[in-house]
Amino acid sequence: MRDEKVFEPPPIQGYRAMTQSQVDLVNTVKRAEQTVLAMLRNLSDDADIDPRWFAIGKTHIETGFMSVCRSIARPNGD
Repeated sequence: MRDEKVFEPPPIQGYRAMTQSQVDLVNTVKRAEQTVLAMLRNLSDDADIDPRWFAIGKTHIETGFMSVCRSIARPNGD
């Protein structure tokens, strides 16, 4: 295992130190999330889309990305 820089957490309860690899991975997930959310913003203008189901789907996608980031960051208590 290579020596990696460890990023100390901000002084916020529940945060923990993360390695450079973990930070890079979270940032990769965040970039993918932004791409998907941009696509959804474009779709939201389509009059043929059911707004209720669209909102439910978007919420699930946002929850999924958040869950993946938390699986990498593993905040204290998780």
